[in-house]
Parts: sequence; C-alpha cells; structure tokens
Amino acid sequence: MFWNHRTLIAITFVLLSGAAVSADSPAVQDRPVTVTGCIERDAAASTPIYKVVVPQPDGGSVIYQLNAPGNAAVTSAVGKTAQVTGGITTEKKAGREIKVLTVTKIEVVADGCRNEPW
Repeated sequence: MFWNHRTLIAITFVLLSGAAVSADSPAVQDRPVTVTGCIERDAAASTPIYKVVVPQPDGGSVIYQLNAPGNAAVTSAVGKTAQVTGGITTEKKAGREIKVLTVTKIEVVADGCRNEPW
C-alpha cells in the first residue's frame, strides 16, 4: 500500500493526540493499597484538604492527598496515625504530580504521629 505525505501526517497527529490525552488522564492503580501514616489537614487551603504523610526508611516521606468526601472518620483522625486503604491515582495540579488516595477504609492505630516508618 502506498502512503502519501498527508496520510502519514494525519496518522501521526491522531497517534500523538491520543498520547497527549492519556498523559493528562489520572493513572488509576488496579488494586487497593493500605498505607500507614499521620493524617494532616492542609492549613493553607481555603477548603479542607486532608493528607496522609507516610514516613520512609530513608528519612523522607510520601504524601497522599485524601479523597474522602463526607467521611467524618478522616476529620476525626487528624493528628493521629491511621491505616488508610483505597485506590491511588496520580493527578497533575499546578504543574506538579499529586498522589491522590480515594479512601475506602480508615482506621486510627495510634494517638499522635510518629516520624519513623511502620
């Protein structure tokens, strides 16, 4: 089959357009995960944004923004250590990648927060 220049450009455009759309879509993890960390409320946000800060063995931490609309258990867990279960997506906000954990279950495991990994 003979491909002319315009056909090749059109195919390339369609393929690249699909790649751009998939790059902006949230990447959803297939199975739920459970993380343990300190539940915090973002004090700088005008609307309540909750996150779980998970300490890592190297001294750093991984932060997940919590998506739990109407979940009072998240609010009552602020300042405590909790196990949080749910699906993780990665979203781009203000040029940064944000890990978002959609909460299906939350359980407080300790009062207060600790800085070392569980």
